[in-house]
Amino acid sequence: MSGPPDIFYFAFHHERTLEPHFASLGRLLALAQRFESGCKVLSYIVFRRQNPEHLLGGEDEVHRAVRRIYKQRLGQHIEALVGAQQEAAASLNEARKARNEIAHEVALGFEHWLDEPDQLPVLLNHIHTLALALARGDRWVSLVSSILTREPLPTSASLHTYSERFANWVIGKNAG
Repeated sequence: MSGPPDIFYFAFHHERTLEPHFASLGRLLALAQRFESGCKVLSYIVFRRQNPEHLLGGEDEVHRAVRRIYKQRLGQHIEALVGAQQEAAASLNEARKARNEIAHEVALGFEHWLDEPDQLPVLLNHIHTLALALARGDRWVSLVSSILTREPLPTSASLHTYSERFANWVIGKNAG
């Protein structure tokens, strides 16, 4: 046997060419988790407003409600949050699909990224596209959460550029 079997990953060296791509992927994964968590928290806020009586059951009842909500799939949260609001549903479902691809597929085959260096810009463009979809959903969740919790809102200009700045930050472009 001339080296380790192909099934193991032994390329434990830093490849400077890939570091920006791994950084982008890490930011994308973290923000995908932020979107999912934001949906869960918003779902609980809405549930609590619609069912204030669950708070009367005490701490155990609150914990049961939170566990029940956190066990739901992301699609269930989105459906509960937007119902028939088509525009919001489309934006959140686009973000959900991006989150699922990020969580389950986008990093597959990373060990071969250097085999085809001409594909790295294609990968980065795809990461940017996923980040845009995620950002549009995150903007909606963050805005509604801010309104419901009476948190300060960003300026209209900031909201308008949020998705592009979010996506540019993910891929390492100056987001200003």
